Amino acid sequence: MSDYETYRAEFDKEQAYYDNLVADTQNKAFDYGILVVKNAILVAGGGLLAIPAIVGLSKDVPIDRAQAAVAGIYFVSALLIAIFATYIIHLNWTLHSAAWEKHWENRAEVLRKLHIENVSPKELELGRQEPFKKRIAVSFYLPHFMAVIYLILIGLGFLKLYSALGVSA
Repeated sequence: MSDYETYRAEFDKEQAYYDNLVADTQNKAFDYGILVVKNAILVAGGGLLAIPAIVGLSKDVPIDRAQAAVAGIYFVSALLIAIFATYIIHLNWTLHSAAWEKHWENRAEVLRKLHIENVSPKELELGRQEPFKKRIAVSFYLPHFMAVIYLILIGLGFLKLYSALGVSA
């Protein structure tokens, strides 16, 4: 087999790996992330909408409006955290996509040098740094940290709402 044929076979094999495994994994993780964020926004928004509904429906039950307002602030904060986390998750996936494109460009260059230019593996710089590694790490861990803050805010919002209604936890 000629060097070009070897190159083409290796290139096609690597491309198929990328297309099937990496793209599929990214799509599934992205879809799951969207589902989680939608639910977070629905819960925080639902809690926020519940406050005026409960206040309007319970004319016979005394409600501490200050506590209800504090609950509203917690729910608004949780909603803003969820929306901001959504944007950071978007940045994370954009960086992942760019990193995979750069990785594939580097891999294609290595295959070309090995099989067409006949460069020895010892001469290649195979220890390349992963592109966008620090940015990907920050944009990965930050939404997880924000999720903890979100859960705390939702919990505090419901506690304040129950307190406003005179329900003890």
